[in-house]
Amino acid sequence: MVISEKDKKHLNFCLELAKESMAEGNVPIGACLTIDNLLLGEDRNKQNSNENWYNHAENNLIRRFATEIKHARKEKKSVEVYTSLEPCLMCLGAMAHNRITRIIYSCPDPVAGATHITPPTEWYAKKWPTIEQGPYAEESCKLLIAGFRKIGWKKGIESYLKLYPNLKEK
Repeated sequence: MVISEKDKKHLNFCLELAKESMAEGNVPIGACLTIDNLLLGEDRNKQNSNENWYNHAENNLIRRFATEIKHARKEKKSVEVYTSLEPCLMCLGAMAHNRITRIIYSCPDPVAGATHITPPTEWYAKKWPTIEQGPYAEESCKLLIAGFRKIGWKKGIESYLKLYPNLKEK
């Protein structure tokens, strides 16, 4: 599938949400949800401010809009999640279970990204979303590195600088 102007707009919005997340002391990740191309909601990573590792941006969206997602999928509507960072295994699993149609992310995650895995069973394969990397990877990576510096996570900084070595401080 081709990344559209609408996709770019939503991913850019996710970057703004990621900035809000970082201002709250979290790793900067933002996500938004559309149903049939209409923006339904947005959220951001809150795992540090809420002291709960479950509070990834994508999981927060799924939890808040689970009923709407379920009704939309029963009606065969398109449900898309946009996120500034490649989903981890936990979030990808939640999105597959909730029958998200398509996932579009900006920055690959060299630490916990799970979009490369193959659906483990036929059941999952029937529900597996289309997954695409969109634009703004470098912008998202810059935010992530700044967020990791803020919370003092050196391994995170090193992992992302391997993806984008041109972002190293001179």
